[in-house]
Order: sequence, then structure tokens, then C-alpha cells
Amino acid sequence: MIDNMVSLKQLIGGTRYTNLPLSENIKFQDAMKKIEDLVYSLIETSKKNMKQDRTETLLDLLVKSVDDETLQALDSKTLRDNSKYTYIC
Repeated sequence: MIDNMVSLKQLIGGTRYTNLPLSENIKFQDAMKKIEDLVYSLIETSKKNMKQDRTETLLDLLVKSVDDETLQALDSKTLRDNSKYTYIC
């Protein structure tokens, strides 16, 4: 699944320089925080609207999905990761 995919830090050149307090890194971290906050907000909205009669979105399908091994609903972090990779790719 997503755990086996290349991480975003690997895509941008590894973790060597991403933790340095450079202005580019700070801007990038701020942007990623905004994206994560937006995705969490969308996930919570999707969970709240599950019982309404409306057209399902891709996010709704992800929220409804379960882990193949445990048969448990996916937690918010896993939903966030899957959503980010889905929309970024």
C-alpha cells in the first residue's frame, strides 16, 4: 500500500536538508501543514455527511474503506496519507 511508496521527502531530495531552518523549508512545511489541515477537514466533513443522500466522492469511498488485514475502518492518519497521495499523484 502507501507505506511502500516513495515518500515526499525522498522525491524532493531526501531528508538531508529538509530539517534545516531555511526559508524554503519553512515555506514548504507551512504549505504541507495547510494541506494536512485541509485534508483532515475534508475527511471530517465526509464522515459527518455519510448518511446524507448525495453523490459519493472518491474521499467518501476512502472513508468507507476498511483495512484488508484487520477489517477495521481506516484511521484519520491513514485516510490523510491515502488522500494526499491520491490527489498529488
